[in-house]
Amino acid sequence: MAAVVSGIEVYLPLAGLIDVEKENQRLNKELATIDKELSRVEGKLGNAGFLAKAPADVIEKEKEVLKQQAMNEGKPEAIAEKMVLGRIKKFYEENCLLEQAFIKDDAKKVAELVKGGNTAINKFAFFVMGEGLEKKSEDLSEEVAKQVAAMKN
Repeated sequence: MAAVVSGIEVYLPLAGLIDVEKENQRLNKELATIDKELSRVEGKLGNAGFLAKAPADVIEKEKEVLKQQAMNEGKPEAIAEKMVLGRIKKFYEENCLLEQAFIKDDAKKVAELVKGGNTAINKFAFFVMGEGLEKKSEDLSEEVAKQVAAMKN
């Protein structure tokens, strides 16, 4: 290996210092791990079916859940159906990229921005805030007891 230090070229022989084959194997193993992790995450977050609208089976399932919620609130079936239509619109606004409000101007939808310019969406990721995070569970009485014991010492 050659390097220039203060205008002087210095040559350092690295033969025998680095096992190139082992380092190559280590890097390949690391790349494989990264590829596996990316494909796992991409499968979770890359939601191509939700670009413009959700798949029919997802919508049907959501309609059933929303109708049951409305019925549990004591609403008649006819009113529950109308409530479901309004809630499905909200579902699209929350879950379908083109129906979402643009973050810098919530009066516009993403679809309007894409139509308005020379823009195309090639790929996107759908993130759910807090998804994948483990919630720390603590017992309040234990925490208070620990603090009291610490104050006594």
